[in-house]
Amino acid sequence: MRLTKLRVIEVSDNKFEATVMAVARNKATKLTTLYKRGDLNWTILQEELGIKLEASILALKLDYLMLDNLLIQWVKLAPERARLEQIRLAEELAVAAKRTYTAVDIKLPNNLAFKTQQKKAIGALLEVLYNNNQRGALVPLGTGKGKSWIAAGIAKWLQDNKPAEFLNFMGLLPNILIITKRSVVLEFRETLKMLGLKDIGLSIDVWSYNELSSKKNQIFFKTEIISLYGSATKTIKFALPYTCAPKLIIMDECQETKKEKSRRTKYLAAFRDCVDTKFIFTSATPAVTLMDTMFMSLSMGLTHNNRPLDRESFPEFIAMIGDGSDPRKPNAAALQRWSMRLGDRFIRPPNDPQPVHAINRVKLFEIIDPVNRSMMDNAMKNYKESLEKVGRAIDPRGEVMVAFMVMARATELATVDTWVEDAIEAHKNGFAPVLAIRFTETLKEYVLKLSESEYFRSIGYNRDKISLIWGGTKEIQPHELLSEQRNVDVATAYGNWVISNPDLTSKASAADLCITEEEYRAFKKGIKYTSERIFREMSKETFAARNEKLRSMKLHSQTQDERYVSVRKFLDGATEFCVYTLSSGGTGISLDHRYQHCRPRKVMSTMTYWAEEFAQALGRCVRVSTISDTEQSIYVPDGTLLSDHMAPRLAQKLKSVDAIGSSNVDLAAELERAMKKRSAAQKLSDEDKAGYKSTGVIETEEDDDDDEEDAAPESE
Repeated sequence: MRLTKLRVIEVSDNKFEATVMAVARNKATKLTTLYKRGDLNWTILQEELGIKLEASILALKLDYLMLDNLLIQWVKLAPERARLEQIRLAEELAVAAKRTYTAVDIKLPNNLAFKTQQKKAIGALLEVLYNNNQRGALVPLGTGKGKSWIAAGIAKWLQDNKPAEFLNFMGLLPNILIITKRSVVLEFRETLKMLGLKDIGLSIDVWSYNELSSKKNQIFFKTEIISLYGSATKTIKFALPYTCAPKLIIMDECQETKKEKSRRTKYLAAFRDCVDTKFIFTSATPAVTLMDTMFMSLSMGLTHNNRPLDRESFPEFIAMIGDGSDPRKPNAAALQRWSMRLGDRFIRPPNDPQPVHAINRVKLFEIIDPVNRSMMDNAMKNYKESLEKVGRAIDPRGEVMVAFMVMARATELATVDTWVEDAIEAHKNGFAPVLAIRFTETLKEYVLKLSESEYFRSIGYNRDKISLIWGGTKEIQPHELLSEQRNVDVATAYGNWVISNPDLTSKASAADLCITEEEYRAFKKGIKYTSERIFREMSKETFAARNEKLRSMKLHSQTQDERYVSVRKFLDGATEFCVYTLSSGGTGISLDHRYQHCRPRKVMSTMTYWAEEFAQALGRCVRVSTISDTEQSIYVPDGTLLSDHMAPRLAQKLKSVDAIGSSNVDLAAELERAMKKRSAAQKLSDEDKAGYKSTGVIETEEDDDDDEEDAAPESE
């Protein structure tokens, strides 16, 4: 988030006052309930309200009348407390604007060296965590800035300068634990080795978010019952003495912790009780809403009303920061106020000069193939019909979104022929083409057509010259499906269940259908198998032959090791084409041109709709190590509702792609609104078609709009 002028909220601001008053009344109600249960005393009351009462009052017995009068006055003063908090935040903004960073010098092997911004970030982390003894810090640098190097750098400094604490493996958990997405664990470990870290796998290790809560690590945790909001609630606790916990936990791509009730977040929260454990959070997009910041806020030891934040006081805390807005919706201005609340824990040194750039543009193209055109037109027609059916009412079953995703899938498949042609042309001109897509079916089709193209045959290339980065899907074999008659019986039972339970939104279980779990799994596989074949309008024989070909080309699944090898081959020049799905290759993966003997990159991307997708599609090939400019094109089919309504909006976003990260970008919602309003078609300007230059680094939006209506959905 860039630092911009903050508005000091006046007490007369009705929306804001109503919000903070409502939160305060809710708090008062909970305290009254505690009193009636006999669980409230003067000490607890002072802590909960963040006040200090005179000794003469504390000498009296706390009765209901006294409590009621005190709470009435406390609630009444809530807007004034919030106003003073805003003034304090404005003062912190002024201090932050003058902040300077000092680089720390760390010797690396093999003539390697940190960039200036990285050295300043490491120096600031050491200052905040170990000189100022803060509990945690956030490093929200853009994609491609080398956050893995920063993590490795502070770990190396600690190993070199505090070996008794950080090179002292006790046989349980590592002293320094780095948590990241599964797709980049191996690459992260290679970075540690390259930069000369010691005792990798013991004193320091890299785990995926899911690995923390895996069966092998269950011995480190236990389940306890605590009182939360006055109710008994299960929580995960660290089961060993606190001295056995990691001394430092670094959470790469920390947006993975934004869901409070997710399994990974619950297990990571167990370490908050370990008083000597410190936390570092890194991400280009750490949060989109204020609710996304809960885990970070509590882990970094933020305070509210002179006491540490907890899950019960967090709603009041974000209500004061949020200016009365909905904390579950994107709000860049409120997130900036939150970043100011972090003080020196918010670490973002100035960017280094970027010697190379990206040229980002929207590319219109025509779909000529009649089958592809028909498939896409039908999907767009169904999307329009779903909008007309729902109208302006609430869409409880997500019919519009389902139709939208079907349209997106059809559009991708219809674009494959164009991508194959453009990839071949780019390769002829000396580039290494990179394709970013959303659906695995598109990936399979692209690789099949590219591998079997006349161009590949003429130069002696095959599937091995294409790097794939995807999760893949396990092949469904015909013998895993129900017989045709049994499938009809189960489908009939399912239909009857739906008719008999019209008000239920949940899916039927095996017990509801009076079938075994094994039959239910086979039935669901059949739905997936058949729907894919029907969507592609293929006969059973053609579909089976296609699956056989996919199997021979290893296009059904990919392990973590295979994905890592595929990335390395493309970086080293062993492969000259690359295709990745936004969900698997879009975070933490580097695919840039970093060696002179390799080809420069040319990026082709599927239509992107949300902030996360911009970062995933446009943030892989322009990194801190990139040595050449990169052309990046987002493809939009001409003569369609996407080109008429989305292409101009998309081009406007590309003007400021450097600042897109935690913004309110939701082009899917904008398309829906445009279609409902029957907005007039727009055309791309000549400037839009030429594209816009950027550093290629996706950061955060400078946006003071607190009233965005639509939250970006989770990436697929």
